[in-house]
Amino acid sequence: MRWKLGTALAAAFVAFSTANVNAETTRETAAPERVVASAFGFDATDSTAFLQAAIDSGARTVVVDKQDGPWVTTPLTLRSDLELVLEEGVEIVAKAGEFRAKGDVLMSAPNVENLTIRGEGAGATLRMRKTEYWEAPYEKSEWRHGLSIRSAKSVKIENLRIAETGGDGIYLGVATRGVPCRDVVIRRVECVANNRQGISVISVDGLLIEDCVLRDTFGTAPQSGIDFEPNSEDEQISNVVMRRVTSENNAGDGFQFYLGNLDSDGPETTVEMVDCRAVRNRGCGFYWSAKAGPNRALPGRTLVENCDFLGNGRGILAIDKTTACGPFVFRNVRLTTPSADAETPSENANFQIDKTSSSAAGITLRSRAEGIEPLGGVAFENVEIVDAGTDEPRLFSIYDGSGDGCGVAEINGALRIRRGGETVETDFSPENFARLFPELAFRRVAPFDLKRLNGDEATTAEIVDAWRSKAASKEEKRSELRVRNDGDGYFYAEKGDDVSFAVRLRRVGRYELEAPKVALATPSGKTSTLTGEASEDDVLTRFTVRVEESGWQTLTVAVGANAFRWEAESTPILSAARPAVNLIGTAGDFWVYVPKNAPDFGVRVSGDGAERVSASLFDPSGAEVWRSENIDGIATWTLPVDEKTGRPVAPPQAGFWRLRFEKPTVGVLEDFHLTIQGVPALVR
Repeated sequence: MRWKLGTALAAAFVAFSTANVNAETTRETAAPERVVASAFGFDATDSTAFLQAAIDSGARTVVVDKQDGPWVTTPLTLRSDLELVLEEGVEIVAKAGEFRAKGDVLMSAPNVENLTIRGEGAGATLRMRKTEYWEAPYEKSEWRHGLSIRSAKSVKIENLRIAETGGDGIYLGVATRGVPCRDVVIRRVECVANNRQGISVISVDGLLIEDCVLRDTFGTAPQSGIDFEPNSEDEQISNVVMRRVTSENNAGDGFQFYLGNLDSDGPETTVEMVDCRAVRNRGCGFYWSAKAGPNRALPGRTLVENCDFLGNGRGILAIDKTTACGPFVFRNVRLTTPSADAETPSENANFQIDKTSSSAAGITLRSRAEGIEPLGGVAFENVEIVDAGTDEPRLFSIYDGSGDGCGVAEINGALRIRRGGETVETDFSPENFARLFPELAFRRVAPFDLKRLNGDEATTAEIVDAWRSKAASKEEKRSELRVRNDGDGYFYAEKGDDVSFAVRLRRVGRYELEAPKVALATPSGKTSTLTGEASEDDVLTRFTVRVEESGWQTLTVAVGANAFRWEAESTPILSAARPAVNLIGTAGDFWVYVPKNAPDFGVRVSGDGAERVSASLFDPSGAEVWRSENIDGIATWTLPVDEKTGRPVAPPQAGFWRLRFEKPTVGVLEDFHLTIQGVPALVR
């Protein structure tokens, strides 16, 4: 029994001793809860290795302690389950001569969870060398961010100053396709003098920004205080709340929402701005845009409450905010134009704001040519605009630039406008709309779907014969129809025909010329990319196509921000003016053919502010039926109608109608849009 007991005691002792040895070993190798960065070393010229070692130690808290100088570093990578603390007065500074790669960032955190980056006390700073990156040997870039947080979850960024980055102060993006950042808090952060944005938000679900200042952004567009800009349709801007955020003296917009890459199938776009301020930004105080067209109406809601937009170059601008999008509410909002703002941009600003103009400094709702829904779904509750001027530009304007004239609906509430010592309250009743915006009261003409031509042999034969005869006529005086950005051309051909044409580029401003991108679509919808032969100066590109199917072929041309015209066609190529065609610097006579069976006909021409055009329309007999001079908004002509039925008194005359565009006597002849309705919208 003794032996057995002794054996048992010995075994127990060994087990106890082993357990203690293992416990000691575990304690020695387990990551500590807290480490101090200087314990790993400090070098005034480059502390990258020491900072990265501290981060990689696995400690829950890593303290970057105050030294005699800043912590100089090259790019650092953060991890999950980390609290990175900068002591009071600590600076982490990008090393000079480094960050050569365009995507190098000061601190990167892809696919992490439970990350906190915070400063203690005052003066904790992340700083890069923005102006250094503007010069050789650096390659131009907009991505050298201070903090790059991508597809991360449960992130806090608090009590920091982030300055002079080569991109954004903070970038919230995507490391794994389809995975947004989730549950992010940015609190008491100052983003100063960054190159592209104070903060860029690409994809997020759950974002709180509180008590932050975003100022003095300048370098690379958009140059806004904060920019919400998804890159693809599988990204989102959801559950965003901003409280007490000031966006000031930025070269772009104060608060920018560029949502053109989202569509209606995605998550709701939900934003609340409360107690925020946009002050003396060169662009808009508040800018919002979606993409017009089918499947582009964004679900969700936007609330702007207790906010001030003071002295910005433009006020509030919403583009393609239609009734099909989620509702907007502006509540307790005050907006001042530059003329009513006593201050000027700070001495750090690299721009000026025109204080004499109020033409764009109020509130504007605008739709683009592709729009298919009415503008609207906006409520104004206790909203005030203050302007010191006495001129007449509208401080609340609606620009229905949709090709088919979709109109406006569901504008609710009222605006209070203080101007020239007077206060005017404007409510948005139907009666007031008709008085304020008579250009929105035009008769809408049903559009003609050009796809119908391939199924209508009689109309096709009539149109083809008419255009071929006109093209062969010695009397045809062809003016230069300059199409900007992109445009469609239609031509008819039989299977096996060889069709040739050229695309001549016209440079606009300082935009670099790019080779035109040309695609062909057959009547059945088969598409192909065409390769052309460019001239030595790259201004003219010639194409030859062997037609695979009989019928109307569609050519789609994209030339970036420049313009183009058709030239040297072996058969007439007609420019499509629906939903609208963007023309620039175009003057002269142009032709639209109205077939014999057309029941209706309409023309819409739109300018924009100082970019204007004068337009006239002549019927086949040569009689002028309409003229509108210096078009700075939208001008519409339609056939006379019977007051009882609302239908045209008579169908339009068949034949060629002539459109004449002329230089305006006020403003400049630059960009304008043309839409043809009711008949095949083909212009030459």
